[in-house]
Amino acid sequence: MKKENLYKFILLSMIVFVGTIFFRANYRLDKIQNYGESTICKLTLCEQRGKSSVAFVKYYVNGRKYRTNAGGCPDGGEQKINKFFSMKYDKENPNNIVVDFSSEIKDRISIKELEEKIKYNMYE
Repeated sequence: MKKENLYKFILLSMIVFVGTIFFRANYRLDKIQNYGESTICKLTLCEQRGKSSVAFVKYYVNGRKYRTNAGGCPDGGEQKINKFFSMKYDKENPNNIVVDFSSEIKDRISIKELEEKIKYNMYE
């Protein structure tokens, strides 16, 4: 009887653990989409890693440069490198982002401002 209770406890613990992870990820995405701030970012890296892919973007928020993993590469990712896209970020943690790879930014003034802010400076 004790072994059966142990198995039930382990199963229940696993269900609670998976449910908590799912809830937190869903809450974070919902928070960014509904209450996040908008800005633009530059796609700097898009590469295949086995069966998946990874994309990195650079952006500037609150006087600080960021380079963050934006999830998987968009369709035709190799052609979109060094192009600019709209994104939303969490005000409390700007590393939490959602990039909209379907909306490429073409506004030269916004692009020029971002380029000046994220350019590499060895002395910073």
